[in-house]
Amino acid sequence: MRAKTFDGKFDAGEKVTDQLELSKARRINTPVRWTVRVSKDTDAAVRSFLARRGMKKGDLAKFVEEAVRWRVLDQTLAQIKTRNVKSGGRADRRRLS
Repeated sequence: MRAKTFDGKFDAGEKVTDQLELSKARRINTPVRWTVRVSKDTDAAVRSFLARRGMKKGDLAKFVEEAVRWRVLDQTLAQIKTRNVKSGGRADRRRLS
């Protein structure tokens, strides 16, 4: 179903959950492998930080994922704030639930 069609049905109060493709949604939390390069100073700082808090080597991936999520959230909020300032503070009236 196209997004506009879905939005129209959703806004009209129709039941749309049975029309969602959920087989792909189950793969959201499937881990992927990244290769990331950081400076030696950053590596040492992060590993020391984790060690002081009793975290093990395997916790590095969890730490990086959480840091990335926070950074994405921070950037998204900054974009929204900028957009709102440019729009004169007018609220977006679309239903978000």
